[in-house]
Amino acid sequence: MEIMHTMPFFIRSDNKDQDLKLMKACFESLSYTNDTNVVIYNQGCMMEHEIEKLLEP
Repeated sequence: MEIMHTMPFFIRSDNKDQDLKLMKACFESLSYTNDTNVVIYNQGCMMEHEIEKLLEP
């Protein structure tokens, strides 16, 4: 069975380093589950192409 996660993606410009650490931990945790899909809702200061680059394997 596939699992779908929806994730508000909020990276603040004034706390970017800490927010990116939290993002990395979140995605690392999700990687332990098989058949996982994530839908990201960008709500922060980063452009979509920047997020795509961060999420490349």
